[in-house]
Amino acid sequence: MFILLITLFLSTRSRVISLFTPNYNNMTLSVQQEGLDYIRQQQTIIPITVVGSRKSGKSFLLNSITKVNGFSLGHDDMPKTKGVEFLAKEVKYGDHTALFYDTEGLSSNPLGFDKNLVLFGVMGSSHLIVNVKNEILFSDVLSLSVISKLADYYNKHKVPNFKFPRLTWVVEDYHQINSIKKENLLFDYFLSEKPNPEHNAMITEYNEIVRVLKQLFPIQRLFLLPEPIDDLYRFTNLDQIRYNALNENYVKETTELREYIQRTEPFQLRGIVTGDQYANYVENVLNEVMKEEISPLKLHIVEHFGESVVKESLSLFAKRMEAIHLPTELSYLHEKKLFYANESLVSYEAGMDGFLEMSTYNSLRTNLLREIERKFKEIVMGNEKASHVFNNEVLEESMAMIEGKKKSEAIAMKDVMMTHYDKYSVGPTKEFYHKMLQQHLDLITDDMRWDVLIGCLLCFVISFLLVRFAKIGFVKAVLLCVFVFGGISVMMAFSVWKLSILETIQMMYFAVTGLSETQIFVVASSFCCLFFFSLF
Repeated sequence: MFILLITLFLSTRSRVISLFTPNYNNMTLSVQQEGLDYIRQQQTIIPITVVGSRKSGKSFLLNSITKVNGFSLGHDDMPKTKGVEFLAKEVKYGDHTALFYDTEGLSSNPLGFDKNLVLFGVMGSSHLIVNVKNEILFSDVLSLSVISKLADYYNKHKVPNFKFPRLTWVVEDYHQINSIKKENLLFDYFLSEKPNPEHNAMITEYNEIVRVLKQLFPIQRLFLLPEPIDDLYRFTNLDQIRYNALNENYVKETTELREYIQRTEPFQLRGIVTGDQYANYVENVLNEVMKEEISPLKLHIVEHFGESVVKESLSLFAKRMEAIHLPTELSYLHEKKLFYANESLVSYEAGMDGFLEMSTYNSLRTNLLREIERKFKEIVMGNEKASHVFNNEVLEESMAMIEGKKKSEAIAMKDVMMTHYDKYSVGPTKEFYHKMLQQHLDLITDDMRWDVLIGCLLCFVISFLLVRFAKIGFVKAVLLCVFVFGGISVMMAFSVWKLSILETIQMMYFAVTGLSETQIFVVASSFCCLFFFSLF
């Protein structure tokens, strides 16, 4: 008996951290850094939020689900939970961490935070649990009216892909016997539309909320929980009850509820978010929703779905630019960039229709332009790489045209090679490889120029010898040498180089006129020396 009493009274406690705390002076809810820091440490999360009227048993339900006596239970009419709190216990569902949020009871304060708490449950949760006592009352449904307003915003602005949380109803201490099947109880009994022949405004609003709930949450689940213990007089306070003291039916139902919660998907915005991203979302978006009289939907869309529109517009730009065959001229890329960037901006403005007046619209537009520039730089770099590869191949093709040919043939084909390169080369590296090809050809022509220079010097030397020893006049000696060397060159052109007369003339003209200033100076100096020595 002593061991049993110890088992009943000892608790496995886990720390509770505040995420939002109320300030009753100005009736606002403020985000807490400690809660954000804890969330940032998680990888991916599954936020589960329980909302409901005060004293409906939300904290006790969460303690039963987590099997930890973590959330404090009130013993009087004053609510124990303030704002939004969560259990600092690592509960893993697969690879994801489950965060169980307990919220301040709805209608706890005439100037309370009902709207804000419900908004938090809808916008910050993967699973929203509405917990009620004995019956889903008229006031319980009306407290969810903000969901109907959200739906109006979403339908008006045609927001795509918004993921509402899974919605579950928990009715505690339910004893009423009803002939309706359990799976039909929710909509056929608890949430059935009420007749309104006199067009009562409250009933009209109630029926509208019920219709919206059915529309936004097509898959809803109802759990009916019996009394948690058989002997209500055994414990003076609820927080004395331990998990192993709960009755069998209650354990069975809460176990089924726990297993159902475990199938909840992790929190998503445009995709599954990390704990750090979720904390930023809470701090920058939900924090504003919780403390100011603003349109939470508009803020949510512009901050997050607006980024989705930016992503889609950027994807359109990238798709268009990547369809351009590379390499191509840089001017052509700039022309297409302007056209496709304008197309992306039009797409962005169409996606953000209805939010053009909001300041965040301009910052997101700036982000889109920045991303377009970044993507364009990637395209330009890719074009330059492709241009290097392609123009190098064209250069090699041009050089292959003179492969195995003699110098004179290569020189004669210079214009053909340059024309071939200019015709097929493309892109920003065109000039670079043009100069490279020119250098290759200059190397060949420089060799030919030195051949001409050496030929001229030999002519002068032989002319000098003829003048000195054969007693031939200077002019005659020079002309004789020129004719002899010219004849040899022509014979070489016809017999060895296989050039036509026109090609031979072009080759000789190019070789002579292509002499550098230094080479011309050497020839002129040699001629003057020869002439001077011929006089003595």
